[in-house]
Amino acid sequence: MRVDFIEIESRFHPSDDGKCAEAENGMVATQSPQATQAGVEMLKLGGNAVDAAVAAALALGVSEPQSSGIGGQTMLLIYQGDCVIAIDGSSRAPSLAHPNAIYKGDREIGYRATTVPSTLATLGYVHKCYGKLKWNRVLEPAIKLAEEGYPISKLQVYLQQRELENFKKIPSESGVKYFLKDGKPYSPGEIFKQSDLANLLRTLAKKGIKEFYQGKIAKQIDADMRENGGLLRYDDLALIPNPIERKPLVGKFRGLDVYTMPPPGSGRTLLFALTMLDLMPKDEIIQDDATRYLLYINILRKAFIERFDRPFDPNFFPQIA
Repeated sequence: MRVDFIEIESRFHPSDDGKCAEAENGMVATQSPQATQAGVEMLKLGGNAVDAAVAAALALGVSEPQSSGIGGQTMLLIYQGDCVIAIDGSSRAPSLAHPNAIYKGDREIGYRATTVPSTLATLGYVHKCYGKLKWNRVLEPAIKLAEEGYPISKLQVYLQQRELENFKKIPSESGVKYFLKDGKPYSPGEIFKQSDLANLLRTLAKKGIKEFYQGKIAKQIDADMRENGGLLRYDDLALIPNPIERKPLVGKFRGLDVYTMPPPGSGRTLLFALTMLDLMPKDEIIQDDATRYLLYINILRKAFIERFDRPFDPNFFPQIA
């Protein structure tokens, strides 16, 4: 069974709220309208897809702190017309994160839950190698968004309420300071501003990524970690390597070529699930909703069992790279 693009596109209609849209010369899609607009702005300035992706990712770190942020890790695929490159920006464990240290206290929340953040190193690398616009220009939308704020979403308010006790478990109350309003969750639609984050991003726009990993910011992170029992140190930040350029995994699905992340990313799980789905007889897929949903659930279940059964780090297990 092949994908019929003409039939699919004939049924598409843009929606008034902009959630379903069409464009001729390029498109940016994120979970956040503000981040999407940041990417679109780069395209209008003559930037390329990498400029748009980096600007959108940085803006997501402001408007979607529950899922994104400069404290995380980043992987991405770059299409260059004649080839696809997989950028592996996996984070690292801090050098002090040995079993005795990890299990002495809570490793799921607070300072001991922190890895060596690779997002800025990865975004800085891909912008330098593949972007067109100046670095400070790509950062402008995220800076403005952090400084002026955005209407906080119902999901973010729900998460603030759900994690309220965890925020207060941290003696420094850093999460309370940055993500709550006078120690309480926001109300949906209230403007959420992050002035400290705006200042940090403004510093990165002026001095570059090295300031985060080897400059004053890195020293501030080190001091904060030491004061609050964290495991991350200045050397962990200063010695972070460039992301690794890898060959993507390629599979077939209904006549399409599917490119996805190789290990340590979980693209293999996606291809495994798509292959099983592609092998299903058409009459199995078009049955009633309950039967079809059960089929999808079992396909995903088998794919994740396979994922957990085999190691995914090609640096230690090159036989599955």
